Amino acid sequence: MNESSKYVGEPLGLKTNSKIKLLKKNARKRSLLENLESESAFQDLDELLGSVAQEEHILEEDKDIQHLKGKYEHYWLDRKKNLIYKEILVIQPNGKVILRAMKNMYFGEARFLLNSMLQINMQSLNEEVPIPFTLLAYVGRHAIDDISCLHALCLQADLDNAPVSSYNLLVPIPKSVNYSLAQVIDVDSIEFVKLKHRYPELYNCLLRRLPHVPTKVDW
Repeated sequence: MNESSKYVGEPLGLKTNSKIKLLKKNARKRSLLENLESESAFQDLDELLGSVAQEEHILEEDKDIQHLKGKYEHYWLDRKKNLIYKEILVIQPNGKVILRAMKNMYFGEARFLLNSMLQINMQSLNEEVPIPFTLLAYVGRHAIDDISCLHALCLQADLDNAPVSSYNLLVPIPKSVNYSLAQVIDVDSIEFVKLKHRYPELYNCLLRRLPHVPTKVDW
């Protein structure tokens, strides 16, 4: 067996690390059960892997949320009642998130992942039992000023506390707008006509039942 074939499947940092070689040389054969029960084995491995991590360059994700900070209108559709809910979502510079609904306040955290995805995890603030939900949207490398809307998948609990997903929209609020209020809009009301005039594609987007959302930041 040649030298290169001996290390197939081993990371480069591990096969060249002198401490790993010494550990292999001094190791004695033990049963699988004994290996699993040995706490010192895990401690030694953690120390060695830590030294390898310091020696090698590790590519880290860009978790900076600065380019997405600001205020958004968050829209979702209650299909049973035929109501559109408009809520106000704020991403702070430190990534903390506040969402103002008609009856509830939510708080959580936003993260920018894989240099393309916005993930927001939240839970209710003024409920006896915290109600969690998660938003996941594609943003690419765009900043808030370049975004018309974000198509998001929302995962939350229904009335039976079972996970359910829905198609939501996040629309940036211009900095020139001083305030915006949460609303519940009936599809048969005059407010819905105004909303449709403002965002012609919004209602059709909320009606979608897709396992994924478009990778775009416009309508």
